[in-house]
Amino acid sequence: MDPPGPIDAIELRMEQQGLARKDLEALIGSRTHVAEVLNRNSHRPLRENAPRDPTVVTQL
Repeated sequence: MDPPGPIDAIELRMEQQGLARKDLEALIGSRTHVAEVLNRNSHRPLRENAPRDPTVVTQL
């Protein structure tokens, strides 16, 4: 079994923490970009808008 991809990992963490897409806006960007990322339709890489401090991602 392959390890989960980054979007799958984000979705799993969201489920574990009881988070909604709206909660990701502060980390990823606009509601539109959050939807694009989670729907795997984003033409912009996630890392372009990712926080420079990698510990922020672990706060999910």
